Amino acid sequence: MLNARSLTFIFSLIALLMFIVGFRYGRKVDTAEKTYVPPTPRPEATSISFPTPTPFSQEFAYFTHKDCGISFVLPKNYEEQKKSSDEARLKVLDEEIVVNCNKKKVAEIRLALADLQEESVEKIGSQKVNIYTAPGNKDRWVMLNNVDQKYVYFLTPKSLTPLIIKTLGFER
Repeated sequence: MLNARSLTFIFSLIALLMFIVGFRYGRKVDTAEKTYVPPTPRPEATSISFPTPTPFSQEFAYFTHKDCGISFVLPKNYEEQKKSSDEARLKVLDEEIVVNCNKKKVAEIRLALADLQEESVEKIGSQKVNIYTAPGNKDRWVMLNNVDQKYVYFLTPKSLTPLIIKTLGFER
């Protein structure tokens, strides 16, 4: 059997082994602690104040052309110069807005515009519409009324094109 000296030697070796293993483990923990990055503090929730809706300005009005099936917002000072079942002309001073949904006339305009280079492409609803520059600082474009499947031609002053595009709606 083992004598007392042998047992003391074995326990000393086991103690030394445990010390070395513990020392190495401590170094790993120390390295992990040095590379530890504390989480960034979460910002405190702040209350967001939303702007209060303002009433619709009295300087604008809705224009609706039932036969073409469209409506949009325009400045109130525009007056109807001509309105028929397939065309409307709205005018103020020397500026004019033309809306036309005559099938034959719009087909001719579409054919003429196909040969020109568009100035920009706007997304109106699900359609991409080519905007063309017209003489006299105006824009012109043709788009499909998805509700009644009619093509509608627009001739607008450049300054009003964004407003009309943004507020354009289709009706039956």
